[in-house]
Amino acid sequence: MLQNYALGGFILDIVFVKDNRVILHIDFENTQNYHPEISYRIKIHQEKTIATYGIKTYHLWSYNWWKDAEKEIENITNQL
Repeated sequence: MLQNYALGGFILDIVFVKDNRVILHIDFENTQNYHPEISYRIKIHQEKTIATYGIKTYHLWSYNWWKDAEKEIENITNQL
């Protein structure tokens, strides 16, 4: 697991690495300077760009984490 990983012009919050290859990006909801329409477009573009490297993205929303953290951990584990 690595934090603040630079890839394709983006800084990825957390990535999981297997066999020296990034396999999963955990994208956190960033509420700082949040604008729904712009943030949505950036997330879609970022996910498509990262997918070209063969990396899956999991969006971790704070609401879901606070509601059921164990379920979110299970969801992330299932992505690995």
